[in-house]
Amino acid sequence: MKKYLMLILFTGFFKTGFSQTLQTVTDNGNITTNGITIGTGHTGAKFNVNAYGMDANGSNDVSMIVANQRYNSTNSAGENRIVLGWANHWAAAIGAYKESTNISGLRFYTEYGFNTPQEKMRITGAGNVGIGTTNPTERLSVKGKIRAQEVKVELANWPDYVFAKDYALPTLAETERHIKEKGHLPGIPSAAEVKENGVELGDMNKKLLQKIEELTLHLIEMKKENAKLGSLLTEQQTAIKELQLKIK
Repeated sequence: MKKYLMLILFTGFFKTGFSQTLQTVTDNGNITTNGITIGTGHTGAKFNVNAYGMDANGSNDVSMIVANQRYNSTNSAGENRIVLGWANHWAAAIGAYKESTNISGLRFYTEYGFNTPQEKMRITGAGNVGIGTTNPTERLSVKGKIRAQEVKVELANWPDYVFAKDYALPTLAETERHIKEKGHLPGIPSAAEVKENGVELGDMNKKLLQKIEELTLHLIEMKKENAKLGSLLTEQQTAIKELQLKIK
């Protein structure tokens, strides 16, 4: 049997301003209304590439399906999927799903265990990306650990204002009182707040730097006071020696 590089047949009814594709040709030349199949086999999807074995064993073909239907009881109703498979099981998929009227998102699946698809990532209609979570509320939500060579956080209002002359530097006595009453530094979230809400890295870095700068000012002031005390002590020791000489 001769191989043809491409064979597509359109049979249509034409009306004023309208056209319809009613039938297509499968790889064996038979006209069907089930869909287009390239390779042996058909799964019921509208477009199949080497799709034999997706629903039954017996093929080593690599497969792709474009489907708008439930698939292996893992597909949410109304989801459009592009499925890549190996022989009698699938490898990965991308699915467009409905969130609500006129709002759609994308789900990304991988196989984890024989023919066991698992959603690994999604992009919501609002543009939020979730990895390991199905409900991303930020531009990027990750449930799990992240490893990177560098993370850059863009911020404004960096706390150099601590060094301004009109900055109201909290006294150590005020800080001590707050710690005794609240159990944490002023302006820093408590352990309970962090457990419930997490930590915003950029904001927390600003707050920590603010405390470091405040502490630096206190250390500078303490050094000045220690220098004064040192000078006073030297003067007192000199006076004592002079008195001792007079007594002798």
